[in-house]
Amino acid sequence: MAKSVNKKKEKPNTPVTNNPVVTQEELCSNQSLQEEEVEVGDELETPSPKITTTEKESKLNEKMKSYISSYPKNKKFLIASDGQVFLEKNERDAQEHQKFISPKKSLEVFIVK
Repeated sequence: MAKSVNKKKEKPNTPVTNNPVVTQEELCSNQSLQEEEVEVGDELETPSPKITTTEKESKLNEKMKSYISSYPKNKKFLIASDGQVFLEKNERDAQEHQKFISPKKSLEVFIVK
C-alpha cells in the first residue's frame, strides 16, 4: 500500500517529484487512505519497481563492457558488494576487501565468454 510522504502543504522551494498526489475522489473511495489520515494534496510514496534477474544481468553487462575492453586478456572479474571490480589476478585482494566491507556477503563473479 502506498504511504503518505508529506502532511504539509508544498513549500515554494520544495523539489518537484513524480509521486502521485491524493485527490478528493481517491480519499473518499479508499478506506486505507482515510485510516492513515492522508489528506487531499498529499504525495504518495510508490514502491520502486522490482528489478528482474535479466535486468540485473543487463545492467551488469553494460557496466562490465569498459572493464572487458580495458583488460581483454582477463576472463574473470570479481565484484565486491560495494561495486568495486577486481581482476582475476587480484582475487585475494578482492576477498580481503569484501571481508572488510561486509563479511556476510560474497563476491560476485563475472566470467567473460
